Amino acid sequence: MVLAVLEPLVHRPRIGQVLLGRIVDNHWFGHNRHSVEEKIAVQAVFETLSERSHSRLSRNLRTASFGFFLVLVGIFLVVYPLAEESRAFLADLKPTPIFDHIYYPTPSSPHPALYHILRNFSMIWGVWLGVLTVIQLAIKDHPRRVVHTLGDCVFWIGASYLLEMISIGTLSFGSFVALLIVTTGLSLITRAIAILILEKLRPWS
Repeated sequence: MVLAVLEPLVHRPRIGQVLLGRIVDNHWFGHNRHSVEEKIAVQAVFETLSERSHSRLSRNLRTASFGFFLVLVGIFLVVYPLAEESRAFLADLKPTPIFDHIYYPTPSSPHPALYHILRNFSMIWGVWLGVLTVIQLAIKDHPRRVVHTLGDCVFWIGASYLLEMISIGTLSFGSFVALLIVTTGLSLITRAIAILILEKLRPWS
């Protein structure tokens, strides 16, 4: 009887959580074996409702993050001559040998304006990912999603620093590419270490 009443609440998590919380806290069940089984069933439904509500919050957060990315790209396209600088950069590429018969494209002249634009974008996006990581920790999001965001944050902050260095002429393009690969590796290491720590401290599902 109780389970039949509770079943529709699975599809209305907000109301279901409040009602089920009152049921459990106020001990609406007796102490016989049948009532104990019903209480266990109620707690299971409560956990299901909480999980669905938490999943919806996490999904909305990812949607908001993607929206922020699109807004940021649009603003940079309007404020900065990103398209023109990108075309000039691509037209300036030429093959440079690494080893015998192995080449990679490098620009024949510096492009500080493009590097500066990309540096600003990387910094803003990296800071946002840092804020997003804190929010995910606060809402107890799935640890793998948290460390994925954290790893991306490390990469974009590192990339912004390298772009700053190449824009002022401290780095050559070849060194920039090599250090960008190193930054990618560091972001992956950060993810691996963070997931071990989070799963040990918080046994989230």
